Amino acid sequence: MGISKLPPSARPSPEPSASSYGLIEEEFAGDDFQLLVVCIFLNKTKGERAIPAARRLLIQYPKPEILAKASYDDIKIYFQGLGLPRRARWIIELSKGWLIDPPQAEKIRTKVWKGSIQAQSEVAHLKGVGLYTSDAWRIFCKDNMFEKAGMKVIESEWKTVKPKDKELRSYLRWRWAKEGYDWDPATGVAIERSSEIGGCDRGMSCLTINDSKGDRRQEQVRMSDSKTSEVRYLEELPISFGRVLKVKGEGEPAVAISDIATDRLMKRLADLGL
Repeated sequence: MGISKLPPSARPSPEPSASSYGLIEEEFAGDDFQLLVVCIFLNKTKGERAIPAARRLLIQYPKPEILAKASYDDIKIYFQGLGLPRRARWIIELSKGWLIDPPQAEKIRTKVWKGSIQAQSEVAHLKGVGLYTSDAWRIFCKDNMFEKAGMKVIESEWKTVKPKDKELRSYLRWRWAKEGYDWDPATGVAIERSSEIGGCDRGMSCLTINDSKGDRRQEQVRMSDSKTSEVRYLEELPISFGRVLKVKGEGEPAVAISDIATDRLMKRLADLGL
């Protein structure tokens, strides 16, 4: 599991303690339909130009029932200077599709483009919804849909999304950081460094790994007994895998002498001085 080489967002990331990241998608998280409209405006258009236009449209056409009755000429004026004016038709068709075949919790749809799956989610069947829009909806709206349907959310949907959009990736890095995790967008794996007081045995340091598939495991790192003081053991609870780290000398980082552990985890342990 190597270090992510995906292009970063140009947006400065706020501190994990911040109440919000600053994406427009956060503002519209409470309205499933409006968020899709905003995402269509943001498709291949910079936010500084797309967002004001999206706001103006949604003031006039806040609901799918209203937008579905609009004409192409009514809507295309909101895309003047933005390019891709065909998006005006997408929004009208999106509205009609929402009314005829609205998204339903746990009814996953698939969007196929040129023989390849482009997106899979409850909203993927709607016009104008591609991978970015589908991912944004899953991150910001899907849990709300389940709660409104009276369904229990076992794990937040945003924790399972591995977006390609750089702004969504940056947002998820920040969102994971708020919960004390270091998230890798290339793999979808989040690693937590827990305090010893938490769930660790006395004298142990804990690492908790939570990946995008929902698999969760806790690992402990400890010094070996006095007979093998030069070796540290990495154990996966509750079963030991015998992963071994060896310390070359005082103050030197631990190095792996087992090919089972991943490079990223080894680097993490070395950075922690374990």
